[in-house]
Amino acid sequence: MKGSRQNTLIFVTQLLSPADSVLGFVPTYLSPLSRRVELRKEQGHSCYRRFLRYEAVLNRLARERGQTSLVAHMCPVYFTLAARIVLAAGFHSVLGAPADA
Repeated sequence: MKGSRQNTLIFVTQLLSPADSVLGFVPTYLSPLSRRVELRKEQGHSCYRRFLRYEAVLNRLARERGQTSLVAHMCPVYFTLAARIVLAAGFHSVLGAPADA
């Protein structure tokens, strides 16, 4: 079903909370996208379990979706963990950080 493959944006960030003094702007930036995308949040599991879920989602998207891009907003660990899958699947990827970081 090549015609049904979708373009996908994976956006990884540390926190989605408008009340946060540092990252409170992120939900506002993602708001226009949220009408067209599925938002998922980790459930407070261990780091190992979060990594396994993250890897499973990336692998599934690599198989099922068309053009996929990964933006890791201030999350170099998640960017690095995704590298093997990102390179093998040909995802576009960006590690984002503030200009003054």
